[in-house]
Amino acid sequence: MHDNPQKKFSKECLYTALLSLMKKKNIQDITVKELAKKAGVSRTTFYRHYSLPIEVLTDYLDTHPFGIPSSEVEKMLDEKENIRRFYRYFSDNNELVSALIQAGMTELLRDTISRHIQTTFCKQLSVHGYISDYEKIALVGLCQEILISWYKRGMVESVDDMAEIIYDIVC
Repeated sequence: MHDNPQKKFSKECLYTALLSLMKKKNIQDITVKELAKKAGVSRTTFYRHYSLPIEVLTDYLDTHPFGIPSSEVEKMLDEKENIRRFYRYFSDNNELVSALIQAGMTELLRDTISRHIQTTFCKQLSVHGYISDYEKIALVGLCQEILISWYKRGMVESVDDMAEIIYDIVC
């Protein structure tokens, strides 16, 4: 079921406002009242979708997995292109990742990356010999740490360079 345009717009406004507020304050210190005001929505609208401001981030991360529509997941056969999409998604969402890292919320980022890699790329992992859960966990950890290091170093390498680096390591 697709979100109606008004619901989608409200959620985008809340997400954008939260990122803006997180530049100035820790997410735990952001109130629903100030978030709703910054987003230009009522508190009722906020509570219609969420209970806490952190849920705005988790909802965004869950509903925008690497920018790959779920209908396309089955068709993804080119590993290098998939890795490129992964890095392009995080490059395009630099503000979100930076806000999470700055707020000390890398665990939320790691959990999301782990979940999406294991669900989105599960079939491809076994093709490359990643069969046991421990092998998959190790691969996910590698991808997470490299991604976070890339951010912390200022994303000097291009998305294409990162795709090549990861492809060479894992494939």
